Amino acid sequence: MIKKENRYDSYAYRISDVPASSELIAAGWEEGEFLSFNDNGELVKATADTPAFMSMSSSRKGRDQFTGKTTRQASILFGAHRVSVTNYDSAKTYKGGTPLYVDATGKLTTDKGKYLVGYACAAPSTDGYLKVMVTIPVPVTTA
Repeated sequence: MIKKENRYDSYAYRISDVPASSELIAAGWEEGEFLSFNDNGELVKATADTPAFMSMSSSRKGRDQFTGKTTRQASILFGAHRVSVTNYDSAKTYKGGTPLYVDATGKLTTDKGKYLVGYACAAPSTDGYLKVMVTIPVPVTTA
């Protein structure tokens, strides 16, 4: 999840225009989770093998766009952004400049995956958040 002061909960509604898959809608998702596209152009939870984009929308109560309605679309970041998140593998070591990837469960990790998705800005803070610079997914090549 993205740290509360980075979520704009109180005063902003994001325009969500990317269709969410029925699997994603059933599972739910939070701001800051990494999503990817399925073959139908719908968003699904990202894995280590898919290009991953950070979600700026969620299905959590109060963020479902309109009271009583279910979110069927999502917003994703495209380009560099700095945010504080909790969806990272806390068993790994992070410091400023650490390359970040997405693991099989959609969490940030230092384990090299198929796509680089950003860099850690510093070690995790005492409140459990990791400040990261998120980029567009960059395919990792092996030499």
